[in-house]
Amino acid sequence: MKPKKAIGSWFDHPGDLPGWLRILLTCVTPLALLCLIVSAWIAVGYIDRIIGLRKPLAELVSWAIASPILLVGLGLMLWSVWRFLIARGTPVPFNPPPVLITTGPYRFTRHPMVTGFVLLLLGCGIGLQSVALLFIILPLIVAALTWEIRCFEEPQLCRRFGDAYLEYKKNVPMLFPRLRRQT
Repeated sequence: MKPKKAIGSWFDHPGDLPGWLRILLTCVTPLALLCLIVSAWIAVGYIDRIIGLRKPLAELVSWAIASPILLVGLGLMLWSVWRFLIARGTPVPFNPPPVLITTGPYRFTRHPMVTGFVLLLLGCGIGLQSVALLFIILPLIVAALTWEIRCFEEPQLCRRFGDAYLEYKKNVPMLFPRLRRQT
């Protein structure tokens, strides 16, 4: 009988998970994320009500400004997920692709799904004219995601892909693309 591995080792070796558990976690993880998003949305509503600032723009103007940001964010997230599916994996860490993805949006940023998510939140904050979302929740989420990427995700990717990931990391920014090409 094999000794049980620590949960943390599942991120490095997701193939060690029983198939049924990997499928379950792949399904449950997006639902947990959705619950977190809905909770944050409710909190934003309460905080904005407590702050009570008047909205400076007409609703149509704020959504006109927000719409392109929302579309870019959503497009970036969908493009990123598509690259994962093509590589025979999912964005869920329990079912990652077997290869390092460096094409598509991954040419411009190492974590385009996170960049797209941040753009979605920014667009929602602008469209809703939400002080809480723009100046409290969004910075907290960016800080938390950056911490998670640096402390967990990228070390795991270094262990899985070695020098190939280190070279990729050296040449591609973490969240936001460079405005001009390096020479």
